[in-house]
Amino acid sequence: MRKITDIHSHILYTVDDGADSVEKSMEILCREYEQGVDKVILTPHFHIGECMPGSDRIKSHYDVLKAEAKKQLPDMEIYLGNEIMACYDMVEMLDQGELYTLADSSYVLVEFYPSVAYSVMEKYLRDLLNGGYIPIIAHCERYKCLRSAIRIINRDNISHLIELGAYMQVNVSSVFDREHKFVAKLIDNDLLHFVASDAHSTGIRGVFWGKCIAYLEKRYNRKYIEWLLIENPNKVLAGKYI
Repeated sequence: MRKITDIHSHILYTVDDGADSVEKSMEILCREYEQGVDKVILTPHFHIGECMPGSDRIKSHYDVLKAEAKKQLPDMEIYLGNEIMACYDMVEMLDQGELYTLADSSYVLVEFYPSVAYSVMEKYLRDLLNGGYIPIIAHCERYKCLRSAIRIINRDNISHLIELGAYMQVNVSSVFDREHKFVAKLIDNDLLHFVASDAHSTGIRGVFWGKCIAYLEKRYNRKYIEWLLIENPNKVLAGKYI
């Protein structure tokens, strides 16, 4: 399968805990391309007090990587974004251009602590929505408030957040690895919108689209897989609602 868009990655070099050089960034991008990815949004972490790369630093590194990718992977397109650890000032920082939306759209990739209270998650999502942004919850399989037990979804909580206007993303490895039952329940209940790599390296936290696609193809029809991996991410790039 080709034309996949990866909306969540830590491939941009020396801005967070992901790639540590341009060469490593290119190695990961090559892995992405080999496994069917044509478009990648680079989403460095932004976490107040822990990881706070400036938007100017991110942009300058992006320009270097984009030029290098053009030489080695001329058919691949890369874009900018952030993975934002939810905080009180994030809407203001987005408004001021201190944080990046996904590919200059209204979509925002937001994460939380695994133990976040549901009321706190809802409050931050409402802040983004009221500010005119569309939140995508990064690796939603990690949050205790969205699962009533191990491998069991909290359908009421997730449905409510989707009704508010948020979207759900899971990591590629969660589709086929230990979280596969949780992901399957999201799919069966029509509560999943995106799958993304969250790639940090070429190792354990690497690129596993091949395994993910093989797993999905055994269980779901081609049209659904294309909706999940191609159509929805492309709507993010186009700034359209899903």
